[in-house]
Amino acid sequence: MTTDSADDAIPVLGGQGRTGQRVGHAVAWSIAPVLVVVPAVLVRSGSAGSGLCLLGLFALLAEVVTLYCVNQGWGVQLRAGGLLSCLTLTGRRTVDLTRLTKVGRFEIGGRGGGSDLLVLTDTYGVRAIVHRYAGGKEKVDGAVREALRNRTGATVVVSGRAAERLGVQVGNRPGSALRAGRSGSGALAAFLPVLLIVPAVVVSIGLLIVSLLLAGAL
Repeated sequence: MTTDSADDAIPVLGGQGRTGQRVGHAVAWSIAPVLVVVPAVLVRSGSAGSGLCLLGLFALLAEVVTLYCVNQGWGVQLRAGGLLSCLTLTGRRTVDLTRLTKVGRFEIGGRGGGSDLLVLTDTYGVRAIVHRYAGGKEKVDGAVREALRNRTGATVVVSGRAAERLGVQVGNRPGSALRAGRSGSGALAAFLPVLLIVPAVVVSIGLLIVSLLLAGAL
């Protein structure tokens, strides 16, 4: 489940990577406002043509992609104490499997099988989107499943699709160790990004119009 002795020597601890994650999220959430307002300011000042406002059309897409990339983990390792360590764009990040608060599933359908990833969040607020350990041979499912089944303390919110993948039972009764989160059919979950295209296009056009209005080009 580990890569090499050099990686094993790197110390990991609960909450590791939280600061970098917050910085990454702040950068991601600022992308849309920047791509809408900055071009408008440059156009209004006469420093650029109104065509620059077209950046606003891609602001939402850029923000969503950045949020995903900031949380995507690779080089995943399971370390002592149930610590799941991985590398992200903001540095090394560690999720404490013994202190999970949420387990979700991110799916994108496609001809080649698409992507099927787990979204893990712990009590430190650290989040990572992962699938397999370093080397790509073994999924992280076993460690996550064991951690959920041995969970003590606060309830963990597990989406229906994540529970299906992991083979665990969830419920909404008081005292349940695993509480059911958002769910949906397999087909709906897999093709949800496709279904969101229309509203995303509408929002993107709206951001373009806002940028043009700020620039005084409409």
